[in-house]
Amino acid sequence: MAKNRRNADFIVSTVRLHAAHVADQNRRIVQAAQQQRAVHNRTVEHLLRHQSDEPLQKRTAKGVTGLFGRWPNWRAENEALADTPSLVARGGISAASDQVAKWETTNREHAVLVAKAQTDAKPIPRRVQRRTPNPRRLYRARKQEERLGRHRVRIDENVRRVNRRTIHVPGVGNIQTKDDIPEDLDIRSCIILERTPRTRLKPGLDPTERTFRIHVTGRLPNPAAKNDDIGTACGIDHGVVTAMTVADTNENILAFQHDLDQARRATWRLRRLHRRISQCRTGSRTWKQRQNLNRRLRSKHDRRRRHRRRGWANQLAHAYDTICIEKLTANRMTRNSRGTSEAPGAKVAQKTGLNRSLLGIAPAEQTTILQRAAERTGTRVELVNPQRTSQQCNACGHADRKNRESQARFRCGSCGHTDNADANAARNIRDRGVATIRARMDASRAGDNPRPEGADARRRTERQERSRRPGTPAPSEKTPHGVRSKLQHARE
Repeated sequence: MAKNRRNADFIVSTVRLHAAHVADQNRRIVQAAQQQRAVHNRTVEHLLRHQSDEPLQKRTAKGVTGLFGRWPNWRAENEALADTPSLVARGGISAASDQVAKWETTNREHAVLVAKAQTDAKPIPRRVQRRTPNPRRLYRARKQEERLGRHRVRIDENVRRVNRRTIHVPGVGNIQTKDDIPEDLDIRSCIILERTPRTRLKPGLDPTERTFRIHVTGRLPNPAAKNDDIGTACGIDHGVVTAMTVADTNENILAFQHDLDQARRATWRLRRLHRRISQCRTGSRTWKQRQNLNRRLRSKHDRRRRHRRRGWANQLAHAYDTICIEKLTANRMTRNSRGTSEAPGAKVAQKTGLNRSLLGIAPAEQTTILQRAAERTGTRVELVNPQRTSQQCNACGHADRKNRESQARFRCGSCGHTDNADANAARNIRDRGVATIRARMDASRAGDNPRPEGADARRRTERQERSRRPGTPAPSEKTPHGVRSKLQHARE
Protein backbone atom coordinates (compact mmCIF):
# COMPACT_ATOMS: atom_id res chain seq x y z
CA MET A 1 0.00 0.00 0.00
CA ALA A 2 1.28 3.39 -0.94
CA LYS A 3 -0.93 5.87 0.92
CA ASN A 4 -3.22 5.78 3.94
CA ARG A 5 -5.61 8.40 5.32
CA ARG A 6 -7.20 7.56 8.66
CA ASN A 7 -10.79 8.24 9.62
CA ALA A 8 -12.97 7.17 12.52
CA ASP A 9 -14.37 4.06 10.86
CA PHE A 10 -12.20 3.38 7.81
CA ILE A 11 -8.85 3.97 6.12
CA VAL A 12 -8.65 5.39 2.58
CA SER A 13 -5.80 3.41 1.07
CA THR A 14 -4.13 2.77 -2.30
CA VAL A 15 -3.16 -0.81 -3.12
CA ARG A 16 -0.62 -1.52 -5.83
CA LEU A 17 -1.36 -4.65 -7.88
CA HIS A 18 0.70 -6.22 -10.65
CA ALA A 19 -1.43 -7.27 -13.59
CA ALA A 20 -1.00 -10.82 -14.87
CA HIS A 21 0.59 -11.21 -18.30
CA VAL A 22 -2.39 -12.08 -20.53
CA ALA A 23 -2.39 -11.20 -24.25
CA ASP A 24 -6.09 -10.34 -24.61
CA GLN A 25 -6.08 -8.42 -21.35
CA ASN A 26 -3.11 -6.29 -22.43
CA ARG A 27 -4.76 -5.48 -25.76
CA ARG A 28 -7.90 -4.26 -24.00
CA ILE A 29 -5.82 -2.04 -21.68
CA VAL A 30 -3.89 -0.53 -24.61
CA GLN A 31 -7.11 0.18 -26.51
CA ALA A 32 -8.73 1.88 -23.48
CA ALA A 33 -5.56 3.95 -22.92
CA GLN A 34 -5.55 5.19 -26.51
CA GLN A 35 -9.22 6.13 -26.31
CA GLN A 36 -8.76 7.96 -23.02
CA ARG A 37 -5.72 9.83 -24.34
CA ALA A 38 -7.81 11.18 -27.25
CA VAL A 39 -10.54 12.34 -24.85
CA HIS A 40 -7.94 13.91 -22.57
CA ASN A 41 -6.42 15.97 -25.40
CA ARG A 42 -9.87 17.06 -26.60
CA THR A 43 -10.80 18.22 -23.09
CA VAL A 44 -7.57 20.20 -22.66
CA GLU A 45 -8.14 21.95 -25.98
CA HIS A 46 -11.67 22.90 -24.94
CA LEU A 47 -10.60 24.21 -21.52
CA LEU A 48 -7.74 26.31 -22.89
CA ARG A 49 -9.99 27.73 -25.59
CA HIS A 50 -12.77 28.72 -23.17
CA GLN A 51 -10.82 29.49 -20.00
CA SER A 52 -11.57 33.25 -20.17
CA ASP A 53 -15.24 33.36 -21.17
CA GLU A 54 -16.36 30.05 -19.63
CA PRO A 55 -15.10 29.63 -16.05
CA LEU A 56 -15.42 26.02 -14.90
CA GLN A 57 -15.03 24.43 -11.47
CA LYS A 58 -12.54 21.86 -12.66
CA ARG A 59 -11.62 20.31 -9.32
CA THR A 60 -15.19 19.62 -8.24
CA ALA A 61 -17.73 17.01 -9.25
CA LYS A 62 -19.92 19.79 -10.64
CA GLY A 63 -17.20 20.98 -12.99
CA VAL A 64 -16.41 17.48 -14.26
CA THR A 65 -20.12 16.80 -14.75
CA GLY A 66 -20.45 20.00 -16.79
CA LEU A 67 -17.58 18.92 -19.01
CA PHE A 68 -19.01 15.44 -19.37
CA GLY A 69 -22.22 17.03 -20.64
CA ARG A 70 -20.31 18.03 -23.76
CA TRP A 71 -19.14 14.48 -24.36
CA PRO A 72 -22.07 13.48 -26.70
CA ASN A 73 -21.27 16.41 -29.00
CA TRP A 74 -17.55 15.59 -29.05
CA ARG A 75 -18.29 11.96 -29.83
CA ALA A 76 -20.61 12.96 -32.71
CA GLU A 77 -18.04 15.38 -34.15
CA ASN A 78 -15.10 12.95 -34.10
CA GLU A 79 -15.48 9.45 -35.49
CA ALA A 80 -12.38 8.28 -33.59
CA LEU A 81 -14.25 8.81 -30.29
CA ALA A 82 -17.41 6.97 -31.33
CA ASP A 83 -16.43 3.62 -29.76
CA THR A 84 -15.11 5.09 -26.49
CA PRO A 85 -17.02 3.85 -23.40
CA SER A 86 -18.59 6.53 -21.25
CA LEU A 87 -16.64 5.74 -18.06
CA VAL A 88 -13.36 5.72 -19.98
CA ALA A 89 -14.23 9.16 -21.36
CA ARG A 90 -15.18 10.41 -17.88
CA GLY A 91 -11.78 9.32 -16.55
CA GLY A 92 -9.99 11.24 -19.32
CA ILE A 93 -12.10 14.34 -18.66
CA SER A 94 -11.35 14.21 -14.92
CA ALA A 95 -7.60 13.82 -15.51
CA ALA A 96 -7.57 16.71 -18.00
CA SER A 97 -9.53 19.02 -15.69
CA ASP A 98 -7.13 18.31 -12.84
CA GLN A 99 -4.16 19.01 -15.09
CA VAL A 100 -5.57 22.35 -16.30
CA ALA A 101 -6.40 23.36 -12.72
CA LYS A 102 -2.79 22.69 -11.68
CA TRP A 103 -1.54 24.73 -14.62
CA GLU A 104 -3.78 27.66 -13.68
CA THR A 105 -2.52 27.49 -10.09
CA THR A 106 1.06 27.65 -11.33
CA ASN A 107 0.09 30.56 -13.56
CA ARG A 108 -1.31 32.52 -10.62
CA GLU A 109 1.71 31.80 -8.43
CA HIS A 110 4.03 32.92 -11.22
CA ALA A 111 2.09 36.17 -11.68
CA VAL A 112 2.35 36.93 -7.95
CA LEU A 113 6.13 36.36 -7.92
CA VAL A 114 6.64 38.56 -11.00
CA ALA A 115 4.50 41.35 -9.52
CA LYS A 116 6.44 41.18 -6.25
CA ALA A 117 9.76 41.47 -8.07
CA GLN A 118 8.52 44.47 -10.03
CA THR A 119 7.16 46.14 -6.89
CA ASP A 120 10.51 45.72 -5.12
CA ALA A 121 12.35 47.04 -8.21
CA LYS A 122 14.41 43.88 -8.39
CA PRO A 123 15.18 41.63 -11.34
CA ILE A 124 12.98 38.58 -11.74
CA PRO A 125 14.84 35.57 -10.26
CA ARG A 126 15.92 32.94 -12.70
CA ARG A 127 13.99 30.26 -10.82
CA VAL A 128 10.85 32.33 -11.45
CA GLN A 129 11.67 32.79 -15.13
CA ARG A 130 11.99 29.04 -15.55
CA ARG A 131 8.50 28.58 -14.09
CA THR A 132 6.90 30.59 -16.88
CA PRO A 133 3.55 28.84 -17.45
CA ASN A 134 3.10 27.38 -20.90
CA PRO A 135 -0.02 25.49 -22.05
CA ARG A 136 2.19 23.23 -24.14
CA ARG A 137 3.35 21.59 -20.92
CA LEU A 138 -0.10 20.11 -20.59
CA TYR A 139 0.54 18.07 -23.73
CA ARG A 140 4.18 17.31 -23.09
CA ALA A 141 3.67 14.41 -20.69
CA ARG A 142 0.95 12.83 -22.81
CA LYS A 143 2.90 13.30 -26.03
CA GLN A 144 5.97 11.71 -24.45
CA GLU A 145 3.88 8.76 -23.29
CA GLU A 146 2.43 8.45 -26.78
CA ARG A 147 5.86 8.66 -28.42
CA LEU A 148 7.43 6.10 -26.10
CA GLY A 149 4.38 3.88 -26.17
CA ARG A 150 3.50 4.16 -22.46
CA HIS A 151 -0.18 3.83 -21.59
CA ARG A 152 -2.36 5.01 -18.72
CA VAL A 153 -6.02 4.40 -17.89
CA ARG A 154 -7.98 6.16 -15.14
CA ILE A 155 -11.42 4.94 -14.05
CA ASP A 156 -13.20 6.64 -11.15
CA GLU A 157 -16.48 4.71 -10.95
CA ASN A 158 -17.92 1.20 -10.76
CA VAL A 159 -14.62 -0.63 -10.22
CA ARG A 160 -15.27 -3.83 -8.27
CA ARG A 161 -13.51 -6.91 -6.96
CA VAL A 162 -14.57 -10.16 -8.67
CA ASN A 163 -12.54 -12.65 -6.65
CA ARG A 164 -9.22 -13.00 -4.88
CA ARG A 165 -7.11 -12.09 -7.92
CA THR A 166 -9.55 -10.58 -10.41
CA ILE A 167 -10.78 -7.00 -10.66
CA HIS A 168 -13.42 -5.64 -13.03
CA VAL A 169 -12.65 -2.25 -14.63
CA PRO A 170 -15.43 -0.68 -16.76
CA GLY A 171 -14.29 -0.16 -20.33
CA VAL A 172 -11.48 -2.69 -19.94
CA GLY A 173 -13.14 -5.79 -18.51
CA ASN A 174 -11.84 -8.31 -16.00
CA ILE A 175 -8.14 -7.99 -15.18
CA GLN A 176 -6.20 -10.79 -13.52
CA THR A 177 -3.60 -9.77 -10.95
CA LYS A 178 -0.56 -11.48 -9.46
CA ASP A 179 -1.35 -10.10 -6.00
CA ASP A 180 -4.25 -10.74 -3.67
CA ILE A 181 -6.95 -8.08 -3.51
CA PRO A 182 -8.19 -7.41 0.07
CA GLU A 183 -11.64 -8.89 0.49
CA ASP A 184 -12.98 -5.99 2.58
CA LEU A 185 -11.64 -3.28 0.24
CA ASP A 186 -14.42 -0.92 -0.90
CA ILE A 187 -12.95 0.13 -4.28
CA ARG A 188 -13.62 3.71 -5.42
CA SER A 189 -11.20 4.24 -8.35
CA CYS A 190 -8.19 2.75 -10.12
CA ILE A 191 -5.32 3.83 -12.37
CA ILE A 192 -3.61 1.36 -14.71
CA LEU A 193 0.00 2.34 -15.47
CA GLU A 194 2.37 0.70 -17.88
CA ARG A 195 5.63 -0.47 -16.32
CA THR A 196 7.40 -1.83 -19.37
CA PRO A 197 11.19 -1.28 -19.03
CA ARG A 198 12.38 1.78 -20.92
CA THR A 199 14.93 -0.25 -22.87
CA ARG A 200 12.13 -2.34 -24.39
CA LEU A 201 9.82 0.54 -25.26
CA LYS A 202 9.51 1.37 -28.94
CA PRO A 203 6.74 2.53 -31.28
CA GLY A 204 4.44 -0.29 -32.27
CA LEU A 205 5.45 -2.60 -29.40
CA ASP A 206 3.15 -5.63 -29.29
CA PRO A 207 0.72 -5.63 -26.31
CA THR A 208 1.87 -9.11 -25.30
CA GLU A 209 5.31 -7.64 -24.48
CA ARG A 210 3.95 -5.00 -22.11
CA THR A 211 3.60 -5.09 -18.32
CA PHE A 212 1.11 -3.08 -16.24
CA ARG A 213 0.58 -2.08 -12.61
CA ILE A 214 -2.82 -1.23 -11.12
CA HIS A 215 -3.25 1.34 -8.35
CA VAL A 216 -6.61 0.63 -6.69
CA THR A 217 -7.91 3.26 -4.24
CA GLY A 218 -10.63 2.30 -1.79
CA ARG A 219 -11.72 2.21 1.83
CA LEU A 220 -10.59 -0.40 4.32
CA PRO A 221 -12.26 -0.81 7.71
CA ASN A 222 -10.18 0.74 10.44
CA PRO A 223 -9.00 -2.24 12.52
CA ALA A 224 -9.11 -1.94 16.26
CA ALA A 225 -6.09 -2.72 18.36
CA LYS A 226 -5.19 -6.40 18.55
CA ASN A 227 -5.45 -6.32 22.30
CA ASP A 228 -6.74 -3.82 24.81
CA ASP A 229 -3.60 -4.52 26.80
CA ILE A 230 -0.06 -4.04 25.54
CA GLY A 231 0.29 -7.69 24.52
CA THR A 232 3.54 -8.81 22.89
CA ALA A 233 5.76 -5.74 22.53
CA CYS A 234 9.09 -5.11 20.83
CA GLY A 235 11.60 -2.31 20.56
CA ILE A 236 13.39 -1.32 17.36
CA ASP A 237 16.81 0.32 17.18
CA HIS A 238 18.08 1.83 13.91
CA GLY A 239 21.72 1.45 13.00
CA VAL A 240 24.24 2.09 10.27
CA VAL A 241 25.88 -1.36 10.34
CA THR A 242 22.67 -3.25 11.17
CA ALA A 243 19.55 -1.75 9.60
CA MET A 244 17.22 -2.65 12.49
CA THR A 245 17.69 -4.57 15.74
CA VAL A 246 14.47 -5.85 17.34
CA ALA A 247 14.13 -6.96 20.98
CA ASP A 248 10.74 -8.28 22.17
CA THR A 249 9.28 -9.11 25.56
CA ASN A 250 10.22 -12.80 25.11
CA GLU A 251 13.90 -11.78 24.97
CA ASN A 252 14.19 -12.66 21.30
CA ILE A 253 16.65 -10.63 19.23
CA LEU A 254 16.10 -10.11 15.50
CA ALA A 255 18.59 -8.35 13.24
CA PHE A 256 17.62 -6.99 9.81
CA GLN A 257 20.70 -6.45 7.68
CA HIS A 258 21.36 -4.08 4.79
CA ASP A 259 21.82 -5.61 1.34
CA LEU A 260 25.49 -4.67 1.15
CA ASP A 261 26.17 -6.40 -2.16
CA GLN A 262 23.35 -4.54 -3.86
CA ALA A 263 24.48 -1.23 -2.33
CA ARG A 264 28.07 -1.80 -3.50
CA ARG A 265 26.93 -2.56 -7.04
CA ALA A 266 24.70 0.52 -7.10
CA THR A 267 27.50 2.73 -5.72
CA TRP A 268 29.99 1.37 -8.25
CA ARG A 269 27.63 2.03 -11.17
CA LEU A 270 26.85 5.56 -9.97
CA ARG A 271 30.52 6.45 -9.53
CA ARG A 272 31.34 5.10 -12.97
CA LEU A 273 28.45 7.06 -14.45
CA HIS A 274 29.55 10.27 -12.67
CA ARG A 275 32.99 9.96 -14.23
CA ARG A 276 31.40 9.59 -17.63
CA ILE A 277 29.15 12.61 -17.02
CA SER A 278 32.15 14.75 -16.08
CA GLN A 279 33.68 13.98 -19.49
CA CYS A 280 30.66 15.38 -21.39
CA ARG A 281 29.97 18.95 -22.36
CA THR A 282 27.27 20.41 -20.12
CA GLY A 283 23.95 20.58 -21.94
CA SER A 284 24.89 18.24 -24.76
CA ARG A 285 22.69 15.36 -25.86
CA THR A 286 25.01 12.76 -24.31
CA TRP A 287 25.13 14.75 -21.07
CA LYS A 288 21.30 14.78 -20.88
CA GLN A 289 21.09 11.06 -21.61
CA ARG A 290 23.58 10.21 -18.87
CA GLN A 291 21.85 12.54 -16.41
CA ASN A 292 18.56 10.73 -17.11
CA LEU A 293 20.32 7.40 -16.56
CA ASN A 294 21.69 8.71 -13.26
CA ARG A 295 18.17 9.60 -12.08
CA ARG A 296 16.81 6.22 -13.12
CA LEU A 297 19.56 4.34 -11.29
CA ARG A 298 18.98 6.31 -8.09
CA SER A 299 15.22 5.77 -8.33
CA LYS A 300 15.77 2.05 -8.85
CA HIS A 301 17.98 1.85 -5.76
CA ASP A 302 15.35 3.73 -3.69
CA ARG A 303 12.55 1.43 -4.90
CA ARG A 304 14.53 -1.66 -3.93
CA ARG A 305 15.19 -0.24 -0.48
CA ARG A 306 11.51 0.59 0.06
CA HIS A 307 10.45 -2.86 -1.16
CA ARG A 308 12.78 -4.54 1.33
CA ARG A 309 11.55 -2.33 4.18
CA ARG A 310 7.90 -3.02 3.40
CA GLY A 311 8.61 -6.71 3.85
CA TRP A 312 10.22 -6.05 7.22
CA ALA A 313 7.32 -3.84 8.32
CA ASN A 314 4.69 -6.42 7.36
CA GLN A 315 6.59 -9.13 9.25
CA LEU A 316 6.78 -7.05 12.44
CA ALA A 317 3.19 -5.76 12.22
CA HIS A 318 1.81 -9.30 12.01
CA ALA A 319 4.08 -10.68 14.74
CA TYR A 320 3.62 -8.11 17.54
CA ASP A 321 0.76 -6.24 19.24
CA THR A 322 2.86 -3.20 20.23
CA ILE A 323 5.89 -1.79 18.45
CA CYS A 324 8.12 0.80 20.14
CA ILE A 325 10.41 2.71 17.80
CA GLU A 326 12.70 5.64 18.43
CA LYS A 327 11.63 9.01 17.05
CA LEU A 328 14.70 10.21 15.17
CA THR A 329 15.10 13.65 13.61
CA ALA A 330 17.44 13.58 10.62
CA ASN A 331 18.09 17.34 10.72
CA ARG A 332 19.51 17.20 14.24
CA MET A 333 21.44 13.99 13.66
CA THR A 334 23.17 15.24 10.51
CA ARG A 335 24.20 18.73 11.54
CA ASN A 336 27.43 20.06 10.08
CA SER A 337 30.41 20.02 12.44
CA ARG A 338 32.60 22.30 10.35
CA GLY A 339 32.20 25.22 12.72
CA THR A 340 33.54 28.72 11.97
CA SER A 341 36.94 30.25 11.32
CA GLU A 342 37.13 31.43 14.93
CA ALA A 343 35.95 28.09 16.39
CA PRO A 344 36.64 25.34 13.83
CA GLY A 345 35.08 21.96 14.42
CA ALA A 346 36.88 18.69 15.13
CA LYS A 347 36.77 15.46 13.08
CA VAL A 348 34.87 17.12 10.27
CA ALA A 349 35.62 14.39 7.72
CA GLN A 350 34.43 11.63 10.07
CA LYS A 351 31.21 13.51 10.84
CA THR A 352 30.60 14.06 7.12
CA GLY A 353 30.87 10.33 6.47
CA LEU A 354 28.58 9.56 9.40
CA ASN A 355 26.00 12.05 8.13
CA ARG A 356 26.09 10.41 4.72
CA SER A 357 25.48 7.01 6.30
CA LEU A 358 22.64 8.31 8.49
CA LEU A 359 20.90 9.85 5.50
CA GLY A 360 21.37 6.59 3.62
CA ILE A 361 19.53 4.47 6.20
CA ALA A 362 16.55 6.94 6.18
CA PRO A 363 15.05 6.09 9.62
CA ALA A 364 12.03 8.37 9.10
CA GLU A 365 11.09 6.43 5.96
CA GLN A 366 11.22 3.15 7.85
CA THR A 367 9.05 4.60 10.62
CA THR A 368 6.44 5.79 8.12
CA ILE A 369 6.34 2.42 6.35
CA LEU A 370 5.99 0.65 9.70
CA GLN A 371 3.12 2.92 10.78
CA ARG A 372 1.23 2.22 7.54
CA ALA A 373 1.66 -1.53 7.96
CA ALA A 374 0.53 -1.27 11.60
CA GLU A 375 -2.66 0.55 10.59
CA ARG A 376 -3.70 -2.40 8.43
CA THR A 377 -3.15 -4.96 11.20
CA GLY A 378 -4.31 -2.92 14.23
CA THR A 379 -0.85 -2.88 15.81
CA ARG A 380 -0.05 -0.09 18.26
CA VAL A 381 3.04 2.00 17.39
CA GLU A 382 4.66 4.08 20.12
CA LEU A 383 7.33 6.69 19.29
CA VAL A 384 10.01 6.87 21.98
CA ASN A 385 12.49 9.61 22.82
CA PRO A 386 15.87 8.24 21.62
CA GLN A 387 17.96 10.27 24.07
CA ARG A 388 20.72 8.12 25.67
CA THR A 389 19.12 4.83 24.65
CA SER A 390 22.47 3.53 23.39
CA GLN A 391 24.36 4.71 26.53
CA GLN A 392 21.98 3.46 29.22
CA CYS A 393 22.40 0.02 30.75
CA ASN A 394 19.25 -2.06 30.49
CA ALA A 395 20.15 -4.06 33.62
CA CYS A 396 20.75 -1.28 36.18
CA GLY A 397 19.78 1.94 34.37
CA HIS A 398 23.22 3.57 34.59
CA ALA A 399 23.78 5.94 31.65
CA ASP A 400 27.24 7.03 30.57
CA ARG A 401 28.82 7.59 27.17
CA LYS A 402 31.78 5.43 28.26
CA ASN A 403 29.49 2.39 28.49
CA ARG A 404 29.58 2.21 24.69
CA GLU A 405 33.05 0.79 24.19
CA SER A 406 32.69 0.30 20.41
CA GLN A 407 30.06 0.15 17.73
CA ALA A 408 28.91 -3.35 18.71
CA ARG A 409 30.10 -3.77 22.31
CA PHE A 410 28.34 -2.40 25.40
CA ARG A 411 29.84 -2.70 28.88
CA CYS A 412 28.26 -1.01 31.89
CA GLY A 413 30.74 0.84 34.08
CA SER A 414 28.53 0.44 37.15
CA CYS A 415 27.35 -3.19 37.21
CA GLY A 416 29.62 -4.70 34.58
CA HIS A 417 26.75 -5.90 32.36
CA THR A 418 27.92 -6.71 28.81
CA ASP A 419 25.75 -7.03 25.74
CA ASN A 420 25.52 -6.14 22.09
CA ALA A 421 25.12 -2.37 21.86
CA ASP A 422 22.22 -2.47 19.38
CA ALA A 423 20.38 -5.16 21.37
CA ASN A 424 20.80 -3.17 24.58
CA ALA A 425 19.41 -0.05 22.90
CA ALA A 426 16.44 -2.01 21.49
CA ARG A 427 15.60 -3.26 25.00
CA ASN A 428 15.74 0.28 26.37
CA ILE A 429 13.41 1.51 23.63
CA ARG A 430 11.00 -1.35 24.36
CA ASP A 431 10.94 -0.65 28.09
CA ARG A 432 10.45 3.09 27.62
CA GLY A 433 7.60 2.61 25.19
CA VAL A 434 5.83 0.04 27.37
CA ALA A 435 6.19 2.25 30.46
CA THR A 436 4.73 5.24 28.58
CA ILE A 437 1.75 3.25 27.32
CA ARG A 438 1.00 1.79 30.76
CA ALA A 439 1.20 5.19 32.43
CA ARG A 440 -1.17 6.63 29.85
CA MET A 441 -3.58 3.72 30.29
CA ASP A 442 -3.57 4.08 34.08
CA ALA A 443 -4.19 7.82 33.86
CA SER A 444 -7.03 7.28 31.40
CA ARG A 445 -8.70 4.66 33.62
CA ALA A 446 -8.41 6.92 36.66
CA GLY A 447 -9.94 9.86 34.78
CA ASP A 448 -6.89 12.07 35.24
CA ASN A 449 -6.19 12.18 31.51
CA PRO A 450 -9.38 12.15 29.43
CA ARG A 451 -7.50 12.77 26.18
CA PRO A 452 -7.66 9.93 23.61
CA GLU A 453 -4.86 7.42 23.39
CA GLY A 454 -2.81 7.25 20.22
CA ALA A 455 0.09 8.78 18.32
CA ASP A 456 -2.09 11.66 17.09
CA ALA A 457 -3.23 12.73 20.58
CA ARG A 458 -1.58 15.84 21.98
CA ARG A 459 0.44 14.92 25.05
CA ARG A 460 2.38 17.18 27.38
CA THR A 461 5.89 15.94 28.02
CA GLU A 462 7.62 15.88 31.38
CA ARG A 463 10.14 18.48 30.22
CA GLN A 464 7.33 20.94 29.43
CA GLU A 465 5.82 20.30 32.87
CA ARG A 466 9.13 20.97 34.63
CA SER A 467 9.85 24.09 32.57
CA ARG A 468 6.51 25.70 33.50
CA ARG A 469 6.86 28.22 36.29
CA PRO A 470 5.29 27.30 39.63
CA GLY A 471 1.88 28.80 40.09
CA THR A 472 1.33 29.34 36.35
CA PRO A 473 -1.91 27.74 35.15
CA ALA A 474 -1.58 24.93 32.65
CA PRO A 475 -2.18 25.91 29.01
CA SER A 476 -5.49 25.01 27.41
CA GLU A 477 -5.78 21.99 25.15
CA LYS A 478 -6.52 24.10 22.08
CA THR A 479 -6.38 27.86 21.57
CA PRO A 480 -9.72 29.18 20.25
CA HIS A 481 -9.71 30.41 16.69
CA GLY A 482 -8.90 34.11 16.42
CA VAL A 483 -7.50 34.43 19.97
CA ARG A 484 -3.94 35.74 20.19
CA SER A 485 -1.76 35.88 23.25
CA LYS A 486 0.01 39.03 24.49
CA LEU A 487 3.33 37.54 23.38
CA GLN A 488 2.05 37.13 19.82
CA HIS A 489 0.80 40.72 19.77
CA ALA A 490 4.17 41.93 21.05
CA ARG A 491 6.03 40.02 18.33
CA GLU A 492 3.81 41.56 15.68
